[in-house]
Amino acid sequence: MRKLAEQSAKATAEITALIREVQEASQTVASMNEGAKQAEGTSKTVRDAGDLLQEILGAIEGMGEQVHEVAAGTQQMGSSSLQPSNRLPLQPRC
Repeated sequence: MRKLAEQSAKATAEITALIREVQEASQTVASMNEGAKQAEGTSKTVRDAGDLLQEILGAIEGMGEQVHEVAAGTQQMGSSSLQPSNRLPLQPRC
């Protein structure tokens, strides 16, 4: 009888150890899944930030073109104002 009780106690201890190992493995898998979810979220954030930076770059390029056009127009207006106007009729002074 004593031997049977010892075997039963040993089997119970082995089963308890196995249950702990399964629980630890389950916790490890849950942690890995949580880490994977966080990595996916971070990856999406990085992609979104890249998209926004591309939009900002496009806006800056467009503004640069507009500044260039304004500068060219200003230069053209400035050079035409320096040319003598032969087309204006002279009015006699009284």
